Amino acid sequence: MFQLGAALLDVCVLAVLNRGDTYGYALTQSIKVVIAVSESTLYPVLRRLQKEGLLVTYDVAFNGRNRRYYQITAAGKSRFAGLSSEWGEFKQRVDQILFAAAAAAPTVSAAAAPAAVPTVSAVTAPAAPAADSAPAVAASPAAPTPTIPPPATPLSTKEGGAS
Repeated sequence: MFQLGAALLDVCVLAVLNRGDTYGYALTQSIKVVIAVSESTLYPVLRRLQKEGLLVTYDVAFNGRNRRYYQITAAGKSRFAGLSSEWGEFKQRVDQILFAAAAAAPTVSAAAAPAAVPTVSAVTAPAAPAADSAPAVAASPAAPTPTIPPPATPLSTKEGGAS
């Protein structure tokens, strides 16, 4: 199963670096668009990925200071391919629950309903309204099931394990 904690950060970092080398701050800003993550959370992830041989660093002088750039390795590209494949499978299963559930929700027939639960045929019709009461309003058709929109805010995650 795809873990949403460290594995999500790993695949996001590797995805950004798979597009090209970048320095830490720019990497953080790229990931913040999707996941609420701070630099203090991301830098330990970068160090761990470096220890695992998934990325390497090099320094480039910029305005009198060195910027540390991160570069994905062949092992990192392989890990990215595996994690992105797992993410695709995980996302597809979650999408089935979120978006296909309403269309494929099982229904209970009157014959299969428990005896204690009244079925539509067992409910008695209401008494006819008195002649001096207001006319009955016709029942409106059932409203369509709303779809669930994607989150409006970035996902939040904690580094250091599955959540």
